[in-house]
Amino acid sequence: MENYCSVNPRLLQSAVMDYFADIARIKDFHPIRHAQRNKIYAYEAYWLLRNHVIQLDGDDEIPDEFLHINEVITSRLFVWLLAKQLH
Repeated sequence: MENYCSVNPRLLQSAVMDYFADIARIKDFHPIRHAQRNKIYAYEAYWLLRNHVIQLDGDDEIPDEFLHINEVITSRLFVWLLAKQLH
């Protein structure tokens, strides 16, 4: 995968900042101290996917399995997080 993809640090930083802004807004709107875990996961997924933090390096000879790499990585991450939550 490292031959075809890389993480764009600026897009990742933007996703992290937008995520924290959303969580802060939820805490302000609903007088709560901690956000629900499912909200945290949802906002993480949304901003990672919206910003497409994993970029394809070049267009030539990229296997089809990497064309939707952001969706694949994000869904695998959250399946792992949800499975971990069950244990």
